[in-house]
Amino acid sequence: MLAIVSVYNDGKVVKNWLLRGLESQKADYELVLVDNTEGKFASAAEALNHGAAQIKSGCGHLMFAHQDVRLPAPGWLDEAESYLESLPALGIAGVAGAREGPENGGLEILSNVEHGDPPRRAGDRLRSGRPERVQTLDECLFFIPAAVFSHLRFDADTCKGWHLYAVDYSLTVGELGLGCYVLPLSLRHRSTGLVGGARGRLAPFCGPLPEGYYRTLAGVLKKHERSRPTVFTTCGSWKTSRPIRYQRAALAARGLKRLLRK
Repeated sequence: MLAIVSVYNDGKVVKNWLLRGLESQKADYELVLVDNTEGKFASAAEALNHGAAQIKSGCGHLMFAHQDVRLPAPGWLDEAESYLESLPALGIAGVAGAREGPENGGLEILSNVEHGDPPRRAGDRLRSGRPERVQTLDECLFFIPAAVFSHLRFDADTCKGWHLYAVDYSLTVGELGLGCYVLPLSLRHRSTGLVGGARGRLAPFCGPLPEGYYRTLAGVLKKHERSRPTVFTTCGSWKTSRPIRYQRAALAARGLKRLLRK
């Protein structure tokens, strides 16, 4: 059985997206919704830790999901649980993730997520039909075994805002010797993301990055600098040894060159 935790700040969105998809599911689950419409929680890590503490069932896995995702088929949760139970030494699994690509340390994003309206695919589709190892996961929807989460909560000191909490968790469980996987499950996501492959080092999955992302990113890179020379995420790849301001400048310069070529 799954326990599902979601933080929402828009009652209409969570009703029309996450809840509508859950209503059709055949599997049993426990749902914990964390109301943040009045800004009670300052970070996703804080809010999700609070929500997880409200779970009453003896679930095997926790699912953390954005308010604006929709499960596309009635058997989606059953299929997800089947994958989760088959994975050895599982630390975390999700529907979109990033790893070092096959070409000169480039970024590879694996995802069966479709974004926006009309829906557009983001990342390189999992064609193998089986879970694949990645370095980090995107935050839109992911799973953590209850036994793992009971010992390791989200790091609210490092992830002070609403970004990168799944990335940080992925890196931490990897350092503990546990696996991080992308599952071959499709998903609809209301928010807009970049469409197409992710071969370039700075190819983003999530569009323009806000200042809060970079503030949290600096803390995540500092925390994991001894174990990871490069952190690969669905919003780009980042060197732990280089200050964020230099990497942002390089990103801006690349963007300007692309504009001038048009």
